[in-house]
Amino acid sequence: MESFIHADIFFFVATIGFSLVAIVLCVAAMYVIRILREVECIVRRVREGVDHVSDEAERIVHDVAEDGIPSTLSRLWHQSKKKKRAPSKK
Repeated sequence: MESFIHADIFFFVATIGFSLVAIVLCVAAMYVIRILREVECIVRRVREGVDHVSDEAERIVHDVAEDGIPSTLSRLWHQSKKKKRAPSKK
């Protein structure tokens, strides 16, 4: 009879332990899923940035091939000056 009591106590403790482990694993899985979604968002933004830089590089290469290096550099320099001079609101 005493062995049945020990078995019942063991199964009770084991059930509680496995339940706690399952809860912890579920919470950890939720955090991993959240992190993976954020990583996906970051990767999407990086891809968009790379596409934009690639388009700009192709445009610059095309401009250099068409007009030459000096005129392309002066045009890029003037465009960067215009972007830096944002109109101030008063």
